[in-house]
Amino acid sequence: MCAVAGFCFKTTWLAVRGRTVREVADALDLRERETLDTERVPDYHLWARAVDGELLRAYCYLGERGEVPLVVGEPTAVEIDRGVGVRRREPGMEHWSDDEWDRWHEAIPDEFDVMAIAGRWSVDPSRIDDATVTGDGIFGRPPTGPKGTWGP
Repeated sequence: MCAVAGFCFKTTWLAVRGRTVREVADALDLRERETLDTERVPDYHLWARAVDGELLRAYCYLGERGEVPLVVGEPTAVEIDRGVGVRRREPGMEHWSDDEWDRWHEAIPDEFDVMAIAGRWSVDPSRIDDATVTGDGIFGRPPTGPKGTWGP
């Protein structure tokens, strides 16, 4: 089922016998990985980026609980530009004034922020024109070498 009209995703598994995860990622030239997720109803927003197997940045906000359960690394340029992903639960919040809470909530992401981050990091799915998708979705393929083998 699609969370947003006109955009769906498919999760795929790849199993390779006798190879490490790093060997498979290198063969597919998958040195950089990103995951982005947004759910309007629980006000859940997550983004993460890893390069060469190292998690460089991750941020998660769960609005229905008012929690920031995951923060790894420093905010990226797009986060700073948008003013999101820069705050987390802070000591003494229970004593904050309304103005302090307003400033905290201004730095809380929404689905539009997640799409903007996706666009700066790779592809903003909300900008894909549905009319250009003629099949069941948009698929990427690993680079191929001679006779369809992986690699150059």
